[in-house]
Amino acid sequence: MQTLLEKIFYSFLKAKSGKESEKISLSTPTDIKSVANFLSVGEVEITIDEPFPLLIFETQILGLWAVCLSNQLQWLEVGQLPSVLLKTQRSLPPIPKFSLKELAPFSGGLMNSPYLLVEINRLATDYEIEKKPQVIQLSLLPLSLKDKEFLESTLGLGKTLIRIKGYGDCLIKNSQYKNIWWIEHFNSAGKSLLQAIEIDEVPAIVKAAREDLDGSILRIQKLQQELSI
Repeated sequence: MQTLLEKIFYSFLKAKSGKESEKISLSTPTDIKSVANFLSVGEVEITIDEPFPLLIFETQILGLWAVCLSNQLQWLEVGQLPSVLLKTQRSLPPIPKFSLKELAPFSGGLMNSPYLLVEINRLATDYEIEKKPQVIQLSLLPLSLKDKEFLESTLGLGKTLIRIKGYGDCLIKNSQYKNIWWIEHFNSAGKSLLQAIEIDEVPAIVKAAREDLDGSILRIQKLQQELSI
């Protein structure tokens, strides 16, 4: 019978080959105890409020994700992204088609948001996973308060919130439409530095890099050796 660490190790090998993440069940208290030493929270935390509140965090082993429900650890996943996040995003509707003419009745007092929405619409409609993500830096555009409110009301907010911790935090929220994300970067004092919209299935900054998976395989091997001594 494979130990839990062996399951995690082989899951990393599968993930390295490009397969999507797979669940690793924690069926006994012994399972949880055996991985507790590296299950402290890493830099990425994900909250999904639908269909039920889930907290997902990347552990200290990059590419190893812990999924919690009601503050209880439910399962582990290995991969660039947790499958429940991808499933949630893929279930969202695509942004509806609209043109400048259709936005005209709502454009009173607006500057550039109608043009920006048409461009976001085009990018999201033409989006393909194989292509590079498209980033629109809102902080660098001449947008009035009404423009920002119009963008927010039209694109809306979904049920996913992602926080990436580092020297300064990055806060990522999904819109109500597939592949459209709100992104905001903060400095260490909590001041907003950059606001952007990214067109991608999931923003690249959230993903565990393939190089990280290689490093995690080595770390799992080291843990296995330490436990066998």
